[in-house]
Amino acid sequence: MKTCSGCNTLVVDFVQFKCPKCREETVIRCASCRKSANSYIMECGFVGP
Repeated sequence: MKTCSGCNTLVVDFVQFKCPKCREETVIRCASCRKSANSYIMECGFVGP
């Protein structure tokens, strides 16, 4: 199972994409965090909406 980068919950309905800053880490966003524009912090320091 995968976890959301914003809320750290296990996800079924999600999108994933490479980090815009480092292009190495994978960002995983659940539907709720996408809709609410919850922020997330990647290990490389990138902060996304």
